[in-house]
Amino acid sequence: MDIEKKQEFASFKHYDLMRTLGKGSYSKVKLARDTKNNNKLVAIKLHPKTSPRADLKNRTYIMNEVNVLMNVKHPNIINVVEYVEEGKVTRKDGTAYDVYSIVVLEFAQGGELFFFVANSGYFDQRVSRFYFKQMLAGLNEVHQAGVTHRDLKPDNLLLDEAFNLKIADFGFAAPIVGRDGSGNLLTPLGTESYMAPEIHKQIPYKGEAVDLYAAGIILFIVATGIPPFMYADETQCKYYDLLHRKREDIFWKQHSRGKPGGADFFSAEFKDLMMKMLNPDPAKRMSMKEVLEHPWTVGPTAKYEEVVEEFKVRHQRNVEAAEAARREKEEARKTATNKRYARRGAGDEVQIDEDADALWTLPSYNKQGALQTEFFSMDQPDLLWADLLKHFGTPVTEKDKEGKEKVIRTAEVNCKPEQYKAEIILKEDKYATAIKVRLANVPGADKRTTCVSFQRTDGSRFKANEFFKECREAFAESV
Repeated sequence: MDIEKKQEFASFKHYDLMRTLGKGSYSKVKLARDTKNNNKLVAIKLHPKTSPRADLKNRTYIMNEVNVLMNVKHPNIINVVEYVEEGKVTRKDGTAYDVYSIVVLEFAQGGELFFFVANSGYFDQRVSRFYFKQMLAGLNEVHQAGVTHRDLKPDNLLLDEAFNLKIADFGFAAPIVGRDGSGNLLTPLGTESYMAPEIHKQIPYKGEAVDLYAAGIILFIVATGIPPFMYADETQCKYYDLLHRKREDIFWKQHSRGKPGGADFFSAEFKDLMMKMLNPDPAKRMSMKEVLEHPWTVGPTAKYEEVVEEFKVRHQRNVEAAEAARREKEEARKTATNKRYARRGAGDEVQIDEDADALWTLPSYNKQGALQTEFFSMDQPDLLWADLLKHFGTPVTEKDKEGKEKVIRTAEVNCKPEQYKAEIILKEDKYATAIKVRLANVPGADKRTTCVSFQRTDGSRFKANEFFKECREAFAESV
């Protein structure tokens, strides 16, 4: 094709598709600009017709989200700009492919609330209250419209350019009255770490009750930096078991460890709110009205100007951390210049050739729009990859009360070594977390500067983040 006919970006209708924000098993979310509206940025969810999931059931999930968002307008909910049943995406080279159920959404430029907590720590109670109230305001509007979200989690709480919270992803939404009008829902949907215990037990549940349960877990994370427990299943999680056995005293004692002020870190009002929102018995759980009127909720709340200032400070922290990482990498690069040995395994050293290439062709590094975590290494790629695979496949053990070793985590590793990528399934108890890991060469840098990226595709966000930090720490000499 003639070079003159090529476009700068792929396009859909009057939208330029600039880059990928995220990928699912059957869809892509693209950052786009609306050329008919002053190049305003939007997010477009595309579903290729060639996808094996392009069936009636999947289209039903998509229409659930569209119907909710078209009928519920609120400042704390991601709004639909446009919906198109079918269309074509034109690639940069002029060729095209068919897509269906195209959803054009507001673009939340601030990103996920979760990442601010994960990267710069929890919020104080006044700022936590600010976002908790915004989340409840959006959720209450959804409930008033007769809809339950059913997949509320930090990943689905986005921030706009002014740092206001927006609830997103209504694919699992359902009528509060249930499909049969009984007031009960039956399908066990959602994300395991945020599911109420009645969903885990696969018994009928109330939509409002499970949404508020998830909201309680989210508040705990925002205010403390960690979840109250990993799963609402007393047979699998010791922290939840404490609540199930009504041992709140031990629960709070455990969570107070390492916190500023120790036991005084949690106010009496916060403890009371959490225990009532996370009550294992849904009949005794707080209603929306009770949560909104609770003494903790109506307590001192940060003003908007204070929240903006808070994010400026957090942004500066991130800038300083990035600069420190840059200096550390520069020092590592200087050290690597004179280093003629690379780590191969515990206690082993292998002499390397300074001019040697990797065993296989290493793809070029390209920062993806999809959310991923990464670090950089100075080791030779094939040696680094061998060490990583060995680390991935090593079971994690701990000693029980009798001093005996027991395996608490295993990993299933599916990889193509010559492509420097692997899919890992971490297994703890009956739960699994899926992560993609890959290596890439950093263009313009030393030939042995390699990016190691991690991307969670399913399961617990926290488990995936812990695994990344574990790997980064294990290879700290290379970061």
